[in-house]
Amino acid sequence: MKLDVKVDTRGVLLRLDARQREVRQAAAITINRLLPEMQQAVIGEMARTFDRPTPYTLGGTFVRKATPTRIEGVVALKDEGFAGKGVPATKYLAPSVFGGDRNEKRFERALRAAGILPIGMYAVKGEGAQTDAFGNMARGQIVQILSYFQAFSEQGFRANSTEKSRARLKRGTRKSVRGFTYFVLRSSRGKLPPGIYQSIKSGFGYAIKPVLIFVDGAPNYERAFDFYGVAEKVARRRFPDVYASTLRKMAGVR
Repeated sequence: MKLDVKVDTRGVLLRLDARQREVRQAAAITINRLLPEMQQAVIGEMARTFDRPTPYTLGGTFVRKATPTRIEGVVALKDEGFAGKGVPATKYLAPSVFGGDRNEKRFERALRAAGILPIGMYAVKGEGAQTDAFGNMARGQIVQILSYFQAFSEQGFRANSTEKSRARLKRGTRKSVRGFTYFVLRSSRGKLPPGIYQSIKSGFGYAIKPVLIFVDGAPNYERAFDFYGVAEKVARRRFPDVYASTLRKMAGVR
């Protein structure tokens, strides 16, 4: 004898499936509501950690929203896909996030290729360097140095200085700009460490100023930028309340 018991579960499964979709949708909505808060927390941490960060640095993050089929939101540093001609945030901010050696800069590669910067050495800002509003070495002076030593590659060779343009810099102008030249020390000379120096003409002769100092090994950074910590703190603190509020709104309960 055989007894078959059949239960129609289609209605139950449909309700469970609908509930599951609702839960996933609520999670995606919650994550997307929190992403801007997490991103602002990261930007605030940049402003607190770095000395006068540039707008480029402060804009170095992006957000990727979650969907009901991909319950994952992202706040991340911009990579090569976002940088255009600039250096991506993933490269120059990574040492501050994880600690370790600074990456080689583009102008250092150009100086090294031109035989100016010795192999194994890196360039750091000297006291005679011009700086921008954010405390970084002025781009104009970097370009001037690369041009002066003809360190631009074939693609940029038109920007390299000629004998006439270097002579104009040496003369200066009668009204305001003092004449100067650049010179390189690839090894220490007396009290002067290796580097690039500016020799500036004055009424008493020439004043020597270090513009770039060459140091052995890449400058090392300690972990200073708590990228993950500040974002995770926002998520842990805010997710339960925002998620509960989202579910109530979806259920029509205030």
